[in-house]
Amino acid sequence: MAGQVQDIGRTRAEVIGVETALQAQSAALAEHLHRRAPPVERAGVSLALSQLGGQVAQLDLALRHLGAALHGAHAAPDHRDGLLVWRSGEERRRLWPRLRRLVDHVGGKRRKPRQSLFQRLAPDHPLAVRERLMETLYEGLHRHMRPPDPRGLAKLGYHPDIPLPLSALLPLLQAARRITLAQGRAGPLSFLDVGSGLGTVMLAALPLFHSVTGLELGAASLRAARSLLAGEPAARLLQGDALAFEGYDRFDVIHYFQPIRDEALMRRLEARVARLARPGTLILAPGALTVGAGEGSGMVPVDGAIHIAGTSRGAAQRLRVAAEWIGTALPQLVPDADAARLGWMFPLVARCRQMGFDLDRPQARWPARRD
Repeated sequence: MAGQVQDIGRTRAEVIGVETALQAQSAALAEHLHRRAPPVERAGVSLALSQLGGQVAQLDLALRHLGAALHGAHAAPDHRDGLLVWRSGEERRRLWPRLRRLVDHVGGKRRKPRQSLFQRLAPDHPLAVRERLMETLYEGLHRHMRPPDPRGLAKLGYHPDIPLPLSALLPLLQAARRITLAQGRAGPLSFLDVGSGLGTVMLAALPLFHSVTGLELGAASLRAARSLLAGEPAARLLQGDALAFEGYDRFDVIHYFQPIRDEALMRRLEARVARLARPGTLILAPGALTVGAGEGSGMVPVDGAIHIAGTSRGAAQRLRVAAEWIGTALPQLVPDADAARLGWMFPLVARCRQMGFDLDRPQARWPARRD
């Protein structure tokens, strides 16, 4: 028994030692990983991955030693701790081929090409057919959820609710998220839907932003939205007039889609948002009347219906190019949630996530916008 205990302790320490060395190499490689690196740096990334692979081979050997020591020593005092180290090490060893491919695709010799913010599908593309089916479902659900308009908001110049087609909404939200990554925003991201209606835009935005707020004037629509978003702690609904709202400077991304029927009032809203939004705020404004007309308006276009506050047209276009290098993986909104599970891999995975790529989470398969 004494020999078995010594073997478990020694081989457990061997695994921990190898993983400590891997942690240092992973962190060093993460520092140099960049999507727009020149060929010589991409070759360096691939070489560093090969060196990491050599260390992983040592990890595999150490895990084999620990597994042999654990076999038949279930009564040993160190068995439980050794087994935990073996299981976590084995999981990371099995994940290694996927991590290697991921890092090579992000910044190595097999780097994925730059991807435009809005992909355009041919009408007969299978995804375009699926998109039309989704639109039918979405419109039907929206009609079913839409409440009556007891206050006569339409007569006052407000649209009770107009759903932006999914084929426009989802690519718009995904593109906005890629742009925020290109901006290098490190903290939690906040999203505001102006004229949030039934809350469907908020529901679509929840996987992409840390906090999602809806501003809505109609009480009936607010009740429907609260029912839809019940149990979503990141969602918040405010009742108020968009033309009097003072808090546009509190959000990183602001969306609106023709919440006001009257053109003059709509122009007032757009000017108010442009005036109050802080520099760097993204404005998602499909169908806007004045936003993006020029730097004098306070907003300049980035791409499509996406605009940015407080910057020059040249800076906005440079940001668009940077965002096209960002991947389309769904974000990890709790960044350290799986740090313990990933162990020495975490620095590399975290760096890839900053560039829109991920190890485990799927790439977004939302419908593409068609012009």
